[in-house]
Amino acid sequence: REAVVSTQSTGGTAVTVTCTAAADAKPTFRLLLDGTEVVANSQVTVTTGDSEFIGTATYTPSKSNYLAGGQSLECEITWNSNALSEEKNLMVYYDCSTMEITTLKTVTGAENTISYEASEEGSRVATVTCPADTDTKKYTLSTSPNAGATATCTKETGRYNPGNLGFCQVKTGVTSDSSGQLWNLQTLGFEVCSDGSEGDYTKANMKATLIKDDDTCGFYPKVPCLKDSTCTLDEDNTGCSYEASSTTLTIFYQVNYNTAQFKVSERNAMYRIPSGDVIQFWGCNAQSKRDLAVNEQFLRQLKESNSTVVQPPEIEDTSVQEPQEPNEPQSSSFGVVGIVGTVAVISAVVSAVGAFIYYKRTYVPSDSILLPNMESFPGSLTFTEA
Repeated sequence: REAVVSTQSTGGTAVTVTCTAAADAKPTFRLLLDGTEVVANSQVTVTTGDSEFIGTATYTPSKSNYLAGGQSLECEITWNSNALSEEKNLMVYYDCSTMEITTLKTVTGAENTISYEASEEGSRVATVTCPADTDTKKYTLSTSPNAGATATCTKETGRYNPGNLGFCQVKTGVTSDSSGQLWNLQTLGFEVCSDGSEGDYTKANMKATLIKDDDTCGFYPKVPCLKDSTCTLDEDNTGCSYEASSTTLTIFYQVNYNTAQFKVSERNAMYRIPSGDVIQFWGCNAQSKRDLAVNEQFLRQLKESNSTVVQPPEIEDTSVQEPQEPNEPQSSSFGVVGIVGTVAVISAVVSAVGAFIYYKRTYVPSDSILLPNMESFPGSLTFTEA
């Protein structure tokens, strides 16, 4: 008489088929898929009504047939050698309900959290989220055409598009930076910041000068973030050292930022001594005529020597860049500056014939503070009278 067939399913989900036959005796029922029996008469539940028999069969497809356009599902009823069948097209979709997806990669310290949301139409949407930012860490989601912030699995394809989710990256803010200046005191005549130094130039007095919150001497009047109070001077990691074999004086400092810094350009602007400036450490603590005489001797001999002051290069950004964000231009530079009179600063005049000969040298202060590689070149400063 008739067969009623549910024509949609997903792989692993049962299809219920109901066939009704008007007959005076119980017929046999079976279910065929593309002509092949998939449910035998013995597996069909038969009930009776008014002069009719109702057969109910259940079939569970094992895989999708969507790409093939479906299959023929046929309910066949046989009675007294007479056969009646009803055919429907069975479309079996993919089951996205258990389909999972992965991120393109995982970065240490940046957890990728994947969540899923199913729709009534049978699709499933996957979304990746990153941890919330903190005072010292910022998280960004890196995506591409093949790895999105979301991906959707559809019942027609049974797979996600795009095939991966993006991944989280973490950028850790910098809380401190270190730098300094190198003084090559070739013919000064006495040591500065060594065990044999005297007056203002003993190691203790030099450190007191360098960490002093002053308008002229030390790091405070020269380091931008100390001037505007956006950082503090780390006195434990600030000081000086002297290498007698190379007559090199190293004055170094570390600043601790009030808030973590994430951009190299902003850090360079905060902690670096401006090009052309030198840190004054002479004539700052004189308490006696002897100290004044030593200071005067220092300046006189400094002018007569081939002293140079070397600035460290800017730091370069080696961290992972945020997606689709242009790299900040960085430059590695050096500066050589000179002293005029007692406090004025001018650019150095370097005389040399032909090409400059460059060399690199790393200086390590005795207090175990490692400064960046610094570049210099041979030459002499020209001083003028104030």
